[in-house]
Amino acid sequence: MSQSSSNDIITPGQRLCKESDFISSEGTYVHKGYIYSSVLGFKHVIKRNIDTTNENNVNNSNNSNEIENNKDYIVVLKEKEPSVVPEIGSIVTVQVLRINPKLASVAILCVGTKALKETFNGIIRIQDVRATEIDKVEIYKSFRPGDIVLAQIVCL
Repeated sequence: MSQSSSNDIITPGQRLCKESDFISSEGTYVHKGYIYSSVLGFKHVIKRNIDTTNENNVNNSNNSNEIENNKDYIVVLKEKEPSVVPEIGSIVTVQVLRINPKLASVAILCVGTKALKETFNGIIRIQDVRATEIDKVEIYKSFRPGDIVLAQIVCL
């Protein structure tokens, strides 16, 4: 079986095609003669192998089965790798974007060992730079724009 796919994002409940055009498969359902998506993902059309279809046609004498066997499958598959979302306690790799006397603005690049597809914004507060002598911390001496920092998320 060969497969073709679409780069368009398909949403749950989105009408894909008529039931008579394809066989409903994974991530889809049939309602009132149409095939709809049941998940968020990408549409794929899986073409049936011609040899398999011909063998099935010889074995099946029923005409409706022959028509059914000539149809391709339509599926909606979720992303292969789910997006990683930072949570409290996660170890993250960040890049410092801006600094001011009370905090450093950062872009979260990685959560653990997984690189993010889209960056999240965060801040490093002056009181979170170190555990002792918080009142003596000078953010300008700790960070500069462009620095890469390994940090732990303490709140969202």
